[in-house]
Amino acid sequence: MFINSIFLKNLYEFNMNNTNPVRAPEPMNLYKIVASEAPPFHTKLYQKGVETLKYLALHTRPNITFVANLLAQFTSSLTEAHGSSVKHLLWYVKDTASFGIHEARKFKITTTAYQF
Repeated sequence: MFINSIFLKNLYEFNMNNTNPVRAPEPMNLYKIVASEAPPFHTKLYQKGVETLKYLALHTRPNITFVANLLAQFTSSLTEAHGSSVKHLLWYVKDTASFGIHEARKFKITTTAYQF
């Protein structure tokens, strides 16, 4: 699957160029994480991460649409818990970049045109 340079650039901004794989697009306790008291998180970095995820959800990764939209609802009073949720989804996208449906062509396709 195609991962564009903007996504890779955002991984470096989140310091996530060397990460461990995750299996699910959202943490199991996402609602508890978001409701917790934690130190504040950088707003612009969070918005950039969510923007990248929403772009991927719209164009190449429909399986992350729910989580990307859920994270997009939080734009004020951001905490480290919100940031870790965005990082978790970025890890998932990075580590499942090669997943998809691969089709091998066994037949040669030819086009024939007739003129009357």
